Amino acid sequence: MSHFNESANKESLNDEVKTYIRENIMRDTMSKQGLRTIAISYKDYTEDAFDQLVADTKQFTSDTAADQLASEHTLIGLLALDDPL
Repeated sequence: MSHFNESANKESLNDEVKTYIRENIMRDTMSKQGLRTIAISYKDYTEDAFDQLVADTKQFTSDTAADQLASEHTLIGLLALDDPL
């Protein structure tokens, strides 16, 4: 996974940053306040690569489809939503 740094350059998310996001921001800040947390990310595809992925995963129904779709994303940001009952 990658993200955009303060200079708007794309860089890889190292394990230390992933842990900080997951534990300090998502768990200790957002979740402890009772907020729903949503991570927003994207993955670049060329049209040909996407068409090949559709064919390889049988229209995203194969066992490996989710793994292929969920890898190598770029994190855009986190949303925290108040979800009262």
